[in-house]
Amino acid sequence: MYMLLFAAILSGGHSGPGSAGWGIRLGALAAFSVALVSLIFQIVPLGEVASPALFAMKVTGALAAIYGVGTYLCWRGTCRLTLRPSIPPIPAA
Repeated sequence: MYMLLFAAILSGGHSGPGSAGWGIRLGALAAFSVALVSLIFQIVPLGEVASPALFAMKVTGALAAIYGVGTYLCWRGTCRLTLRPSIPPIPAA
């Protein structure tokens, strides 16, 4: 998730007075690199495990379950807003 956040900063979005400067982009690149290495170390076991493939499947399954719950909650919230339009939307910052 953090990689997506830092990638959005790196892509720049638009150029103008509100765009990120080079210092922010350099910091986002460093943070993206740290998040990428962290993801690799989460999937590949650093110590001795009985079955590296089973370990990778467990980690991948846990991540898929977490993202599935997040997707469901987001979908449910979107459905609630469309069914009850009396709830005011959150203003964009």
